[in-house]
Amino acid sequence: MMKAKRTVYLVVDFGGEWEDKWDSPYMAFDNEHDAEVCAEKRCKRNRYDGKEWPDTMWDEYSFSNVVPIEVLMDVPTEQTCRNVYDESEFGACDNGFECSVCGCRVEDEEHYHVSGTWNFCPQCGKRVWPENE
Repeated sequence: MMKAKRTVYLVVDFGGEWEDKWDSPYMAFDNEHDAEVCAEKRCKRNRYDGKEWPDTMWDEYSFSNVVPIEVLMDVPTEQTCRNVYDESEFGACDNGFECSVCGCRVEDEEHYHVSGTWNFCPQCGKRVWPENE
């Protein structure tokens, strides 16, 4: 298996004298937006407003935050492919697709933009890894 460096977004609870991201991790996400939504909900849920005693509050809770961390993980090579479509090629459309494994090619014949994101190859079904990873 290949190794790849990925960013994981850790939702962390802070509070008390020692504030370290590894002291009170709550949950990890693969995208920053979902982690931010989770942290915001935890802040609302765990904040004590003085009106009533919440069930989920802990004594020294201050806030929840999102901390990006880099991790090295296994990438299954046999079940993935890459989009090797060359948009700079003469006559190519915007956002076309060409599978690096089976060669399946998808493009608009009139060279319009093909909308959406290529998550899986339509022919071999392998997961398409994003270009920036």
